[in-house]
Amino acid sequence: MHDKEKAIVCIAHLCILINLPGLFLALAIYFMENGKSEFIKKGLEQAIGLQLLVTFFIVVFRTGKLFGLFIYNPSSSMELFASVSLVVYIFLLITAIYAAYKSYKGVEYQYPLIGKIIAKYKRI
Repeated sequence: MHDKEKAIVCIAHLCILINLPGLFLALAIYFMENGKSEFIKKGLEQAIGLQLLVTFFIVVFRTGKLFGLFIYNPSSSMELFASVSLVVYIFLLITAIYAAYKSYKGVEYQYPLIGKIIAKYKRI
């Protein structure tokens, strides 16, 4: 595999750092580079799958916040949900950075827990 292939997949994983625009950028990369190699195809599917999941949760959280579901109240279970969501989001960002690193090293990376689901339902 060439350095270009590794860089393409690495960039797709890092697109999560710019949220929704990153999803569209990763999708554009997928449609332009999909048929070039199996490494690119699998890596892009993993990156886009994670980004779709994160985008879904961001939309749900922001919609809930817009309608007043996440109002600060120390005893509120929704505030606990918001704190846990932030920790999970940070974990996912770190995992995406690790995936980018592994991809740049030439390793086909599959995300923990959701990677097998993404590989199974990879119809984008």
